[in-house]
Amino acid sequence: MNKALLKRWLIQAFIATLLWSISKIVIKLGLEVVSPMLLAGMTQLVAFGAILIFALSRRIKLVRKFSGGEIHALIWLGILGFVFAPLLAIIGLTGVTGSTAGLFAALSPIFVIGGGWLILKEKLKLWQIIGAVVAFIGAYVFLSGSPFSGTNFGITLILISELCYALNVVFTRLIMRRPGDDAVTVSLAGTFLGALILVPLGLSQSPLTELANPSAWIFILVIGLIFAFAGMIWTEALNDLKAFEAAILQNTMLVQVGLLSWIFLHEQFGWLQIIGAIIVLGGAYLVNRGLLKSHHARNRN
Repeated sequence: MNKALLKRWLIQAFIATLLWSISKIVIKLGLEVVSPMLLAGMTQLVAFGAILIFALSRRIKLVRKFSGGEIHALIWLGILGFVFAPLLAIIGLTGVTGSTAGLFAALSPIFVIGGGWLILKEKLKLWQIIGAVVAFIGAYVFLSGSPFSGTNFGITLILISELCYALNVVFTRLIMRRPGDDAVTVSLAGTFLGALILVPLGLSQSPLTELANPSAWIFILVIGLIFAFAGMIWTEALNDLKAFEAAILQNTMLVQVGLLSWIFLHEQFGWLQIIGAIIVLGGAYLVNRGLLKSHHARNRN
């Protein structure tokens, strides 16, 4: 893999994290007009529809011969990443601040490291460990002055949601590291499973009159399209990036969500957040810069 292609994957992974950070703010606002379960189900349905339209318009071949292990991984990534992760995150956001949600998004790479080591047998290099440590130090500094608040119920759901999402990253990488462009197939299967389970659940638990509100549909469409686009470009990046190499970029979500929460939700953002944000970004840059140098040296040799 050449350096330009690697940079493309890194940029795509970063854009995906930025979109997910934006989605947390939109979800927080959308929960004022749509109940959590209905929002979770309808956004997965919109995401599935958007990916399907994209696949049909581009005439993308969706059929691929999956091994037995890959089929199991596909089912698990769908259940964890497209059912439990979004559902628990949306419900959890009813009881936590945006900054608190950003904290757990930044801690997700810890779960990915463990899953990547146990399931994918991915090993970390010294510079990756150093970069991760720097990023986590930045997260600690950031949070030492952050409005970390929320109900125990909300915090627990957000934490479990990030664990589910981390496992989703691992299972996605398990499929995507095999040669071939399967990003659309994987995203389509995941959103289909998510919609299949969450839509009936949301419709059974929420009054249908909520869907008569035009504002509700605006939030549903925006969040669903974000999930569709971010999911596809993130999955595609996992063609060549290891699970940890992509997930470390999630540390930047702590900064992204903090800034967005300050701008749109009027949550506190002080000097400690600024200093911590710089350290977090520095750690993520260190990991990515070392990754680029490593690939460049390997290609040159």
